[in-house]
Amino acid sequence: LFKVITIIMFKLVALAALVACANAITVCTINYANTDCTGDETGKTCASGSGSCSGVSDTCIFGTRITCAACFPGDAKVTLENGESKAMSKVEVGDRVQVGDNKFSDVYMFSHNIPKSKAEFVEVVTETASVRLTDSHYLYVNGELATAASVKVGDKVVLANGTASTVTGVKIAYAEGIYNPHTMHGDIVVDGITTSTYTTAVHPTVAHAVLAPLRMLYSAGVNVYSSAAEKAMPLLNLLLPSAL
Repeated sequence: LFKVITIIMFKLVALAALVACANAITVCTINYANTDCTGDETGKTCASGSGSCSGVSDTCIFGTRITCAACFPGDAKVTLENGESKAMSKVEVGDRVQVGDNKFSDVYMFSHNIPKSKAEFVEVVTETASVRLTDSHYLYVNGELATAASVKVGDKVVLANGTASTVTGVKIAYAEGIYNPHTMHGDIVVDGITTSTYTTAVHPTVAHAVLAPLRMLYSAGVNVYSSAAEKAMPLLNLLLPSAL
């Protein structure tokens, strides 16, 4: 009975964590003037929800392209504790990345790590830095967490050194790769601007609380991340003690 209860407990903890780290995604169907998806856009339909971009292809089919957006592009940069800059596509579990002014934290898992996908991002531009992230991703705006979609020219965002910087532009950008590393801290500095690791799929406070068991396991030396982390059962199995 104890073993059964323990298995159920681990599975419930893991399932709750998977729900918490789910991402708010935006899937768009874009029609182009030419069959090779070049030329002007002739139509665009988007739908947002909670889920994964895994399996969504950016292939052009007879002038129509489907894109899926969640988190940060692969060429976005983070800063390591040793001062080096590292592309998001190269970040690994265990990397200590900047999360604030002279603050660094371990990356302990990813909720998205999809290199071969082109996505639409919101680019928030200031006089000294700019960051691309999906519309449902949170960053610090005017002193509180807000989505990238809500940012306007004149708003204040937080730079890596903790100071506020005025937004001078907001535009749409397309880039390769979909990545969302989760840090022990819950924030991450990307391209010089402080952001959250969370999206509107689950409120950041709730998500951070529910992910506490995974952070505890990581601190205890358990690798809680799998390349199949977006699929429930492989991660659930990894979380189960081998003795059970």
